[in-house]
Amino acid sequence: MMQVEDWGLIPYQEALQKQYLYRDQILNGERSHTLVLCSHPPVVTLGKKSTPQDLIGWQGEVVTVARGGKATYHGPEQIILYPLLNLEDFQKNLGGHLRCLEQAVVATLNQYNLRARGNPDYAGVWVQGSTQENLTEKKIASIGIAVHKWVTYHGLSFNYQLSEQAFSGILACGYQYNVMTSLEKCVTLLPSREQVQKSLVDQYMQLMGKSFLSH
Repeated sequence: MMQVEDWGLIPYQEALQKQYLYRDQILNGERSHTLVLCSHPPVVTLGKKSTPQDLIGWQGEVVTVARGGKATYHGPEQIILYPLLNLEDFQKNLGGHLRCLEQAVVATLNQYNLRARGNPDYAGVWVQGSTQENLTEKKIASIGIAVHKWVTYHGLSFNYQLSEQAFSGILACGYQYNVMTSLEKCVTLLPSREQVQKSLVDQYMQLMGKSFLSH
């Protein structure tokens, strides 16, 4: 059983502390698997592979975190999913968990006639085909997770809209800002945020149910 919670717009540090709390509750058998929806005021987080060179002018809040990956921007323009799961219940399959996150984004983008794929070398989702850009493949979602005693936290940030100014201050996941894109830039008519959130959640839940992770 997995419950879904919407934390709305929440400061990053507050959300991080809630993730720690939920992670420990799940580990102790006091909470079921939980999928969190939220967004954050502008912040840059630095994952385990980050280097000082990842920051190239960013003047806002910076938080060092335990997830994998490099520097990532989070802002109110994004839709963020934090799956807090005990992978002991899912065959300890960390790779399968990552693929489910990737494919939830791919399936959601397919609904808007966009071609997308996960990247086997860099966790995230890349999209091709745009009404406002050329056909160069660009990154639309970043994935970085952490695991503590088989309980996952952190997760997925999906660019519903895009703050060009924010991404120009960092090497997002090691890339220049012009590699990043958003759903708004890739479609003629932007669906509502609620519609996209629902699709991401539904697709993720279906994938978790159908995949070999299920028990």
